[in-house]
Amino acid sequence: MNCPRTFHYEAVLKSIDPSRNRAREYRVEVSPTLFGYHLRTWRGRIGARLRKRDAVYPDVEDVLQELADILRRRIDHGYLFTDHDD
Repeated sequence: MNCPRTFHYEAVLKSIDPSRNRAREYRVEVSPTLFGYHLRTWRGRIGARLRKRDAVYPDVEDVLQELADILRRRIDHGYLFTDHDD
């Protein structure tokens, strides 16, 4: 796949279930770097400091596959897409 070097993606997902005392947030961001594509994720309880994870992928196909896997897992676990400002 031929993707422009200016490719950038951000998403915020939340899972809120008061009956289970669950209030979770998951953020993901993909951006180009000199070495490929940078995938950053943040996760944790809403209102708390989020844990951060970074990874660099050499090809756009690899980072898009990982992004799809991450989003699929979050959706399977009850997360919903939200606006960045929520």
